Amino acid sequence: MDEAAWKFFKNFYYSREQPSIAHSYQVLKQAAVLNTWKIPSLSSLKRKMAREVPKTEEVYRRGGKYALSQMYPSQVRTVAMLEAMEWINGDGYQHNVWVRFPDGEVKRPKTWLWQDVRTRKILAARTDKSENTDVIRLSLLDVISRYGLPKHLTIDNTRAAANKKMTGGVKTRYRYPVNENEVKGIIPALGIELHWTSIQFGKGRGQAKPIERAFSHGGLGDYVDKHLLLRNAYAGANAYEKPDYDGKNGSEQPADYDTFILALEQGIQQWNNVANRLTEICAGQMSYAQAFERDWAVAEKRPVTESQMRLLLTLHEEVSLKQNGTFHLNAGKIGSNKNRYEALELIGSMHKRVVVRYDPANLHDKVWVYALTGEYLGEAQITEKAGFGDQMKGREYNNALRNWTKHTVKAIEQRMKAEEMELESYVPSPEFDEQFMEIIPDPISQPSRAIEVEYEEVIEHNAIRLMKREAEIEEDVDEELSVFDIALANQTKLKITE
Repeated sequence: MDEAAWKFFKNFYYSREQPSIAHSYQVLKQAAVLNTWKIPSLSSLKRKMAREVPKTEEVYRRGGKYALSQMYPSQVRTVAMLEAMEWINGDGYQHNVWVRFPDGEVKRPKTWLWQDVRTRKILAARTDKSENTDVIRLSLLDVISRYGLPKHLTIDNTRAAANKKMTGGVKTRYRYPVNENEVKGIIPALGIELHWTSIQFGKGRGQAKPIERAFSHGGLGDYVDKHLLLRNAYAGANAYEKPDYDGKNGSEQPADYDTFILALEQGIQQWNNVANRLTEICAGQMSYAQAFERDWAVAEKRPVTESQMRLLLTLHEEVSLKQNGTFHLNAGKIGSNKNRYEALELIGSMHKRVVVRYDPANLHDKVWVYALTGEYLGEAQITEKAGFGDQMKGREYNNALRNWTKHTVKAIEQRMKAEEMELESYVPSPEFDEQFMEIIPDPISQPSRAIEVEYEEVIEHNAIRLMKREAEIEEDVDEELSVFDIALANQTKLKITE
C-alpha cells in the first residue's frame, strides 16, 4: 500500500465524524484512481490498521479526550469506613412510561431519588413532571424526617440541584453567580457538607455516584417502568424500542398518576429487598434493606430540630424590610400584584434586608423572617386590602393599632423601670477617708539654764559706777518642762536694772 494512500485513509477514517470503515474504503478507492495509488483489499487494510494503529490513538482521534479517558481503569473505592446514613447521594431518573398527571397532561415523569452510599438502599423518592427544586427538597425532607441528618451529600451540578435555594453560599457551585453575602441554601444551612460529582474533559462523571447503578439495565427501569400496574403505558427505552400496542402508542393509553405512584413505591421496595446483593457491604448474603437495617441500628443518629425542619418545609426569598415591619414577596405574585406581609415584632428594626422563608403551597399562612446572617427574627402574617368605605375593617384596624400601641408602651415602660433600678445599683456610695495622721508625743526637752542680769555699785577712783553681773538661776531638773513653759519662765525672770 502506498504511503500516501495510507495517510489519506488514516486522516479520513480517524476523524471525529467517525465514518464507517466501508464508507472510508470507498472514498479511498476513488482517491486511488485519481492518484494512481496501490491499495490492498478491505480485509488486508483492517489487519494493517490493527497492527499499526494503537487502540488508544484510534479512540482519541475518533472520540476525543473524554472517550480516551473512559479507557483508563476506574478507581475502586471502599465504603467500609462509613456508617449508615453518614453519606447519601441523589439523582433524577426519567421514566420510560406515559402517565396522566392530575391536571390532565400526559407526560413521562421524572423521579428524584436519595440513596445511602454505604448500603445502597434507596431511602426516599419524589416524582414530578420535571426535575425541580421542590422534588429535591421534599425528597430530602422525607429522608431526614425518617433517618435524621446525613453528614455528607453528593449530587450532580445540574440546574435544579445546584440552584441557590438548595446550595446558596457554597463557594464551589460553579453555576450561577456566587456572591459573598448570598443567603445560605437548604443543604449548607442544615450543616451538611456538599460534594459535587467531578467534571472531566467537559462532561460530568455521573458514574461516580452509586445511585447510577440503579438506573442501568435490570434496575428501576425494570422494577418500576415495566411494573404490572403500568402495562400498556410503556414508552420504550429509546425511539427504536417502542412497544407495538396493536397500532397504538403508549401515550394514547397512559397510566393514572396514582397508579404510577403505587407502582413506584412497590418497585423501589422490591429493588431494596433483592437478596444476595454482590456489593462490598452485602457480600452476597444480604439485600440492601437488610444491610441498612443492620448498620442503621448501630450508627450515630443526628436528629433534626424544629428550625431545621422549617428549612426543609419552606423556600426562601431575600426582601427589603420597611421600618413599619412590612415587606412584599415575589412568590405567588400575579402580574404586578404581590402579597404583603407584616411582622409587628420588627417595627423599627435595624435590619434593612431580611430572608423570608415560606411554604410555597400555603402562601396565605404565616411566614418566617430571618436575618441575613441566619438568626431567626420572628413570624409575619399576610395582610389584606380593605375597601375604601369598609367601616368594619377600619374598626378592626384601629383596635389592632390601639392594642399594639398599648402593649408596646407597656413593654417599653417596664424596660425603662428595670433599667432605672439597674442604674441605681451602679450609683457609687460616698466614701470617707478613715485614715488620720498619727499623733506623736511631745519631745523630751533638756533643762535650760536661765541667766539673770544684776547690777552692783563699784567705787573706783572716787567715782561710783554700775557693773553688770550674770548669775545662773538654779532649775529643778526633776520637773520636765515644755518649750512653752521654759520660754515663759525665762521671760518672767528677765530683769533689767538700770
